[in-house]
Amino acid sequence: MGLPSGTKVTSAWDATVTNSGDHWTAKNLGWNGTLAPGASVSFGFNGSGAGSPPAASSTAAAATAPPSPATTRPPRPVRPAPPMSPTPR
Repeated sequence: MGLPSGTKVTSAWDATVTNSGDHWTAKNLGWNGTLAPGASVSFGFNGSGAGSPPAASSTAAAATAPPSPATTRPPRPVRPAPPMSPTPR
C-alpha cells in the first residue's frame, strides 16, 4: 500500500509489515498463510505522520481463498480490523 510521504506504520498485527520508501507491504505470518477454501484472512496496523487515512492507497484489501464445491459448512466470520486513525502528535 502507498502512504503519504512522512507517514509510517508504527505497529501491526496478524502480518509482518515492511517498507521501501512510502510503499508498505504486509505479508502473512507462519500461522495464517494457508487458507481453506472459502476462508479469509485480515490484518491491521496503526500509523502516524502527516497523512490521513483517505490518502492511503492499496492494491489489495483482503485475501480470500476460492470457494470449494465440497464445503459443507459456511466459513467462520472474521472480525474486521479496527479502522486506522491518525495518532495524535
